[in-house]
Amino acid sequence: MKTPVSHAFTKAISAAWRAQGHSINSDDWPGVVVSGDGWRVVLARKASSYVLQAFQSSHDRWGPLLAPASPAEWGDLFASRYPDLAQALVGLRADPSDAAADLAAVQGISISPMQRVRYWSTSAYSGVISTDANMRSVRDRTGRIYAIQWRSICDDEFQTEGPWITQVKGPLWSKLVDRLADKTAFPDDPDADLEQIKARFVALFHGCPDLAADGPWPVTD
Repeated sequence: MKTPVSHAFTKAISAAWRAQGHSINSDDWPGVVVSGDGWRVVLARKASSYVLQAFQSSHDRWGPLLAPASPAEWGDLFASRYPDLAQALVGLRADPSDAAADLAAVQGISISPMQRVRYWSTSAYSGVISTDANMRSVRDRTGRIYAIQWRSICDDEFQTEGPWITQVKGPLWSKLVDRLADKTAFPDDPDADLEQIKARFVALFHGCPDLAADGPWPVTD
């Protein structure tokens, strides 16, 4: 059975950590996402879920705390023991796959371009920036790649919507706009000139830095 493409980052980073021989209980576990006074939140060995750990001085290692699976409950549950935990969790990525992608980018762990972009074709993808009818702009999970996508909208009674298809992708949205505008004509506006076409694409990135890596990007769910 094929592994879901949305987990491509988690598989890549998990495999890299295994190959490097890291232990999730050690100080140098590369999956640390956020830490505080005596606690830390890490990605589990498979990099697909979060684990709340406490430092066990008697064993000189980090161990898991018995806690609900949802990090949303950790702040209240451990408020008296770790008063700095709740505020730190505010910036925690809602999807561990996004945290895995962040760490993969920092640690130089890569996946194939096909795997990286395929997961962003769904309607529920969390990295959508802006949508204009059947056009939208997105960023990839690492926040380093932009894309402009298109999908067909059927006129049947069920209003079936097709998948989002990436037309252009790259680190600079200005270059994407130029590339796509040069080869695009809108069927609903055949008289639109090049500048009008470019203006529509530019609007998809309103408020975004030209270089995707310049972010910062909000936490997505």
